[in-house]
Amino acid sequence: MFAERLRETLRSEPGVAEVAFVDAAPFQRYRRQTALRADRPGGPFEISVALSSSLGPVPDVLGLSLLHGRYLDDARDAADQPPVAVVSRALALQVWGSEDVLGRTLNLGSDGEAAPRRVVGVLDDVRYGGALAEPERLVLIPHAQDAALPSTLVVLARGSGGVPAADVLARAAAGVDPRVPLFDTVRLADRAQASLAGLRLAEAAFRVFAALAIVLALMGTVVVLSFLLAVRRREYAVRSAIGAAPARLARGVVGEGACIGLAGALTGLAAAWAVAGLVDASLYGATPWRWPVVAGVVAALLVAVTLATLSPARRAAASDPMLALRSE
Repeated sequence: MFAERLRETLRSEPGVAEVAFVDAAPFQRYRRQTALRADRPGGPFEISVALSSSLGPVPDVLGLSLLHGRYLDDARDAADQPPVAVVSRALALQVWGSEDVLGRTLNLGSDGEAAPRRVVGVLDDVRYGGALAEPERLVLIPHAQDAALPSTLVVLARGSGGVPAADVLARAAAGVDPRVPLFDTVRLADRAQASLAGLRLAEAAFRVFAALAIVLALMGTVVVLSFLLAVRRREYAVRSAIGAAPARLARGVVGEGACIGLAGALTGLAAAWAVAGLVDASLYGATPWRWPVVAGVVAALLVAVTLATLSPARRAAASDPMLALRSE
């Protein structure tokens, strides 16, 4: 077969570590769809799924995690062997309500009247549409057992010291069969970055709004402390008249500002903890909670609030004792 010969040719090329073939690569709009039928305790269940034939170690090339069982083996799962399949975690949970579905059987619409396929492995969630897309309900079947092979195959190549050059792939394909064109050669990393363009724009907007919120919060802290200082002006004058040191008055104002900042930081941490799970569930591979970053942000906020209290603290330290005497 062309795919098998091309794989062997590419693997012999310098700089090519591994090669695999699928119907559709991540971030590719077209994905073959078919109907899946399965029996479960509640009765027969049918759902539309994405189907892809697989040749070669696709998880190794794409960096996918295998949660249970094994992946498809080109020699073990030949055309004359019992039909098998590997399903994604999202599909296993929706159909059977569990990740561990090894040994379960399913029927695919593309198989016609063929025998049911046995599930031999479960892949971690696959998001073809991008970082914010829903996990794909995906079924992978051996290339040799696919009775309805598509006319187009996607070549997945992983380099040993980087990404293989496009001319290497084109030269290998021409050497196997010059009549078969190789087109749309792209790096998956570039497609991944393009899929995140909207997310990066939203991130930049959130950064701007966060900076504005911090500035407004610091201005609000200064205004609140200035108001409290004006209300308690006579109190500070009396404390100064009975011998309170200016430094002690200033420390009191700074302490009040620090308490306000600490209360705000704790409230923000509680809100961040509440939404961290949503971020983790929406973005594949995201790490929404990093303690060093959180500690740095809290420390920076407390320092900024403390600096914002310096002006009210200086005014408190300069309280005129004569004000208290005149009021008496």
